[in-house]
Amino acid sequence: MADDFKKTTIKNFLIFVTAPTLLGTFGLYVAAYMVLIWASASIDSTEAAREAHRTEHIISELRTGIAREQESVTIWGDAVKMLHMPDGEERSAWLDANLGGWMHSYFGHDAAYILSPTNTPIFASFKGERQAPAAYKLVETSAQPLVNKLRKALLSGDEGGISDGMRSPGASDFVRVDGHPAFLSVKPIVPETGDLKAAGESYLHVALRFVDGDMLQTLAHEHALGEMRFSPSPTPLPGESNLSLMTEQGDLLGYLFWEPYKPGAAFLKSIEWLLFLTGVIFFVVVTTLLAAIYYRLIATRNSEERIRASRLRDPLTQLPNRLGFRKLLDETLADGASEQGFGLVYVGLDRFKQVNDALGPEMGDHVLREAAARIGRLTRNLGTLSRVGGDEFAFIMKGAKTPTCETLARKVVEVLGERFDVGDSHACVSGSVGVVMVSSDDQSRSELGRKAGIALHAAKAAGGARVAVFGHHMDNLIHDRLEVERALRTALADKQQFTVVYQPKYEAKTHQITGVEALVRWQHPARGPISPAVFIPIAEETGLINDLGHYVLTTACQTAAKWPLAKVAVNVSAVQLKEASFAASVAEVLSLTQLAPGKLELELTETAWLDDSGDTSSNLGELRELGVKIALDDFGTGFSSLGRLRESHVDRIKIDQSFVRGIGQSDRDEAIVRAIVDLAKANRLEITAEGVETTVQSEFLYDIGCDELQGYLFSRPIVAEKVEALLASGTDRTASITPFQE
Repeated sequence: MADDFKKTTIKNFLIFVTAPTLLGTFGLYVAAYMVLIWASASIDSTEAAREAHRTEHIISELRTGIAREQESVTIWGDAVKMLHMPDGEERSAWLDANLGGWMHSYFGHDAAYILSPTNTPIFASFKGERQAPAAYKLVETSAQPLVNKLRKALLSGDEGGISDGMRSPGASDFVRVDGHPAFLSVKPIVPETGDLKAAGESYLHVALRFVDGDMLQTLAHEHALGEMRFSPSPTPLPGESNLSLMTEQGDLLGYLFWEPYKPGAAFLKSIEWLLFLTGVIFFVVVTTLLAAIYYRLIATRNSEERIRASRLRDPLTQLPNRLGFRKLLDETLADGASEQGFGLVYVGLDRFKQVNDALGPEMGDHVLREAAARIGRLTRNLGTLSRVGGDEFAFIMKGAKTPTCETLARKVVEVLGERFDVGDSHACVSGSVGVVMVSSDDQSRSELGRKAGIALHAAKAAGGARVAVFGHHMDNLIHDRLEVERALRTALADKQQFTVVYQPKYEAKTHQITGVEALVRWQHPARGPISPAVFIPIAEETGLINDLGHYVLTTACQTAAKWPLAKVAVNVSAVQLKEASFAASVAEVLSLTQLAPGKLELELTETAWLDDSGDTSSNLGELRELGVKIALDDFGTGFSSLGRLRESHVDRIKIDQSFVRGIGQSDRDEAIVRAIVDLAKANRLEITAEGVETTVQSEFLYDIGCDELQGYLFSRPIVAEKVEALLASGTDRTASITPFQE
């Protein structure tokens, strides 16, 4: 009878409770999945439209970019002079090296032609190889309307084309050459004065770049577009986006097709495992809840166990979390492991925040999971690895001695130094390790954690990718840092302990002073002078850099407003640039001090320039509109790209002194400096070399085209009164002035 009752209960439970509940659960899961599919499709559609608009803008910019690239050789007195020389091998070779092959090797132009004032081809180059002038026939039909248009503009004195960064008129359009779409641009070859009066006597430079082929692959790579192709047919492949190529007369040349980026689909794909896991968990949970109605006591006990376990585990890496690690450490101490001694190892990822900000949280999560896997492989047979913080891990080595722990720590540093890859993206981080050797005297979990954290901080402070074993001297270092921070807060209350000094900058050719760079110095009443290398990082970490930076900016502008100098440079921290009100505060300082915006140059590092988080981009845009100059400091030590440099509004780059120091000693450093100068000149940027200490360095930098020099060869940082004395003396160097004592 009891068995029949049990069977009936089970049957009714399955029919009236289990089946409807499971069907309803499945329906909700399917509905939620369909909503995700619809949302991802909507996101993909919006992104495709935005990408198409961006691609159209990029293609337009490429056409004007070819004309700007031509101007690097068409506005050149030497070119005009050479073209008026008698025809011969010397002239042909010069034209090939400067107006033909160089345009192909440096800018990627496919062909270059030069037309005489009578529109007769006198030079031709294709794919970097010199050809007979008759090769112009390839583009003559397409180029003739543009040549006629430009000749007409030159004869009429029309300078309408001189705008948007163009210094000479020109004519350009999309054309079809030998069955391929191409950009074609025509520019007059004129001297640097831009004299266009003798229009009938101007030689013309014709530049050709095919749109399909390598250019499409480069375009797709530089602007993160899918694989691109050109076709005269308007029929796309499934899923492709397209853009029609039209001439200025409205003629259709064909279509560009590419695989659009689908963030919605990518996101959906990236969480497929999570959706599946969620569905499974949801099904298991529902089943468990149903069973709980029938087996309440057992289900309740299992549920409590699962909740307890989840509280001790990190969901991203599936490692024990901070709470779980504390439990493991308490158990280790309770087992008497400290009697035999053991090692407590803390691992922290270096530069993880920059990776997370630059590449996104998805890449950051991947780095954390991969880092956990790499460390886990090293510690698999030694104990349990835990994740105790955002980018920090911890591990206990029972019975280990100091050399053993240090050996493991170095292996951890080594594996974390390898590149992290996910899809087409990669990140380079490193790991720092802090080690505490635990003895029978150490029984407090919190004290052990504090010491391990101090050791880890010491490893990071030493530059990262290092191992530090806790010693009692580290307590003193931490205490000293806190004392400096407290002293800094006190000093910023009245600013009396700070002095702004100025290091002059000199023209490379004449050694005449052109401007100064403002630098802050701190004279503590008890500690004496404190190095900027010590207090500036502390100011940035604590946010005090905003107050300190405003003081330096105000003092420098107020002082420089009285000097007959072209500019004053002030360093700006990445922390300041992220503040929404930074540009407005600069404008307020300029108004208060009556310093012309064009005389202020803000120097920022490549890291700050590349950081798009916060309000950095909007601040830089507002400062440019205000007329303030922007300089990239320590250029060559960061991660700047040529594309970003050409697109950004930067006025000057400063060559880092680490490269300047090698001039006269290292061919490699000299080659790097020369390449940086060529890059700056190609992008019409001013160049300053810092850290110049020898005449050999000075002469080399002048010879390769550096505009401005700064360093101890000319002057150390000096106080404002000595700058005034320097300006009053009219001398070109500060040899007669005692340098400011650092």
